[in-house]
Amino acid sequence: MACGRARELSPVTPARRNAHTLVVGREERPEGKDTMLKIALVDDSPVIQRSVSRVLRAMPGVELVGMAEDLAGALRLIDDHEPDLVLLDVNLPRGEKGIDVLHHVMQAHPKTQVIVLTNAVSPTLRRSYLDAGARGYFDKASEFGLACAWIASRVGVPAATSSSAASSPSFGQSP
Repeated sequence: MACGRARELSPVTPARRNAHTLVVGREERPEGKDTMLKIALVDDSPVIQRSVSRVLRAMPGVELVGMAEDLAGALRLIDDHEPDLVLLDVNLPRGEKGIDVLHHVMQAHPKTQVIVLTNAVSPTLRRSYLDAGARGYFDKASEFGLACAWIASRVGVPAATSSSAASSPSFGQSP
């Protein structure tokens, strides 16, 4: 993928729920309204993008609106699609950092939530992202299932429904 490009994905048919109110992102959506959680994925690894997108597409109530591999592509994707949630890696190409994406989201899209999914798991780094406004910080290797459960909870899907896909993301393996 070229630098600064974001990939848009084809739309997913919206799911509906018969709940009184469903909290998606930071806004409430009343019963009978479209309850899809729009997610943007920002990660520089095509292998991770493929693996995570496969898991997200299998989750009911989730729409993956696009993926970006670098800072410029992430900002464009987020500004164009205004997702409910950004799934963000800490390290991006050419020394770019996910914290810059997080700062942009907090300033320009305050209703959008950000969770971090990364291999950079130092306690200091984790604290800096949470202090800057990230709603969660998950290790790709050991907490992927927790990240998926966090996402599933935002669309009212029981953790057991999403756990089979989330427990083994198959990073680096063919579909």
